Amino acid sequence: MSPQNPTQEQEHDETTGPGQSPEQAGLGGLELRHLVKITVYLASMDDRNAMDAIYQEVLAEPLPARTCVAVAELPYRARVEFDAIAVRDGA
Repeated sequence: MSPQNPTQEQEHDETTGPGQSPEQAGLGGLELRHLVKITVYLASMDDRNAMDAIYQEVLAEPLPARTCVAVAELPYRARVEFDAIAVRDGA
């Protein structure tokens, strides 16, 4: 699926960094499969369905726990921001 609205485009950039895989984004050897908890901040809950589609496309089962919060404003006029916790294998 290719991004069809600005929120989906920002979510793709947030999950991999602009034009980068997670491994290239300087995550210290961590990969998306290491994520255990994600908090998603949305400038509008109207974008929740688009966020859900990207979330399910980018992340593998079992999906990490997730909290989705609507906020009045995000820095740099962003429509979406993520905060994530990852755990290394065997940790």
